[in-house]
Parts: sequence; structure tokens; C-alpha cells
Amino acid sequence: MIQEVAQYIANQTGGVVGEDLFIGARPGGGADACVVILEDDDRRGDADRIAERDLADVTSLGFGVLTRGLTYFTARERAWAVHQCLTGRACAGHRLPVLTEGEAWVAHSFSAPGAPRHLGSDSQGRHEWTAAYVARLGRQTESEVAP
Repeated sequence: MIQEVAQYIANQTGGVVGEDLFIGARPGGGADACVVILEDDDRRGDADRIAERDLADVTSLGFGVLTRGLTYFTARERAWAVHQCLTGRACAGHRLPVLTEGEAWVAHSFSAPGAPRHLGSDSQGRHEWTAAYVARLGRQTESEVAP
């Protein structure tokens, strides 16, 4: 599910997974401006187990978003662009991109316990911002996924 959420963010913000949007870890020294999607370890296991066993039509996925930029304002702008795409009015009910056959999800809601905040600069002087989110996702049926 985290890949589908990451691709949704990329689609909404103009990012490209693997180029300026990464999943699971901060990229090496070369990516001065990027977005990183990090699963919340407390929720990842439960959400995956629930999805795999089809015990619930709706599940929650906790994740964090880290943005990095060469300047304070570049990183801030990216953090708020992601925040708006996830918490804005138009995000509820969106189908997530289907990346795995048989895995179709709709985003019922994305919530954030707080706004993006500045973490400071890393060892190379790049500014970083972070925010936490919880996605409430529902599994789609085959008839709902039809193009």
C-alpha cells in the first residue's frame, strides 16, 4: 500500500518515484531536493496483515513524509504541496494507482496530527521538513476498478 500512496503523491505533485520521490529511505548524497515517504513501523505490520487476510474492507496506514531542499523555502514549499495534496478537500474518495494486480485501493481520507515542521539542516546544509499522516484506505472491488 505504501507504494500506491507514494505514486498517488507523485501524481498529484508532479514528482517522479525514484527520481525526486523515494520510498523507505532517504536517498544518497545526490538528491538535493526530494520527497521521502516512510512507513510508520507501528502501523505497517497490522495494516499489511489485515490486507493480506481480507479481514477488513478499510484499513489505516501510518506514514511520514520528509522533504529536502537546498533552501529553507524550497523544502518548505514541497512539504506544504504534499500536505495540501493529502489533506485538501479534493483528496477523499480518490482511487490510488493500481501497481499490483488485484490490489486496488481508494483513499477514504488522509489525516495529519499536525502541520509540516522544519527539522533543520542536514550535514550537507540541505533543509528538511517532516510531517506525519494516517491514510484510511478501502479495498475496491473489481467492478469499482473498471476503467
